[in-house]
Amino acid sequence: MAKLLAFILVFLSCSNPGTKDPDKDLIEVLKYRVGVYKDLGPTGFISTEYCDSLLFSALNAVARNERIDIEDAQGEPGQWFRRPSKDCYPENSKSTISRDMLLGVILYAVHFNEPNILDDLWDYGEANNWVMGEGVIDRTLFTPTMIALLAEARYRLSGVDVEIRRLGQTYDTTPGYRTHLSILKMVIKSKLGTLSRWDKRYLQIIKDKNPHNPLVLAMYTKHIGGDYTAAISKLLADFPDDRLPTTDDWCSEWRTQLKANDTALKPCADGHEHSGGDFLFVAGIILGTI
Repeated sequence: MAKLLAFILVFLSCSNPGTKDPDKDLIEVLKYRVGVYKDLGPTGFISTEYCDSLLFSALNAVARNERIDIEDAQGEPGQWFRRPSKDCYPENSKSTISRDMLLGVILYAVHFNEPNILDDLWDYGEANNWVMGEGVIDRTLFTPTMIALLAEARYRLSGVDVEIRRLGQTYDTTPGYRTHLSILKMVIKSKLGTLSRWDKRYLQIIKDKNPHNPLVLAMYTKHIGGDYTAAISKLLADFPDDRLPTTDDWCSEWRTQLKANDTALKPCADGHEHSGGDFLFVAGIILGTI
């Protein structure tokens, strides 16, 4: 009886009976575009020439629902690096790893039900006083809320219970990459079935500050209400319909982490084709695969 009551409480806190189905034709266009992007886009590690490779590779794998050899970016168990070559620090980055990279690892482990990844990350953190790598400690130190998120993920996947998992999350609502990281936390909590009314209050604030970001619109619709028409329409309008985006369209690999009028939304001349994983990630939320 107690387990049933707990399930009902989680369901009520996380479900959203106010979400409505959008126009069927719009959904079919989205599904078609997803097929195009999956056919054209890369698998495995992406953007390995950059020092955000681990994050974007994990997100792209989740978006495509295809496992990758993510441990290629790992040293000893639980010790992660920004890219498989493990050579970003100190010349190309101020740290060997960062919390945002590890958010990607946690999401990957939750999505693909890989509790060993979470256990190794926990053991490494405990053994190193939660300093997860070398370099600037503001980037490498796991905060209490990050430890709580990891603990909650471990509990949901393997039943290991520690008190800190009950600590609530904090969210940075500043438009741009900080909002993107907050949304990733919410995606993790959504997949774990633990997105609370408190979390949704922050989701409302983020949506108010980012009314045209399709990632934000998709999460808002999924958990607060409405239909996906605005999210789908903005997603389809932002991304090319018959090819992957390139740096001739915008410079950043991951468009949905950018604030409005960000300079990285402008083209740059390095001749790079983007993965399209940001498109697929938003589509996955809308279509229910994430």
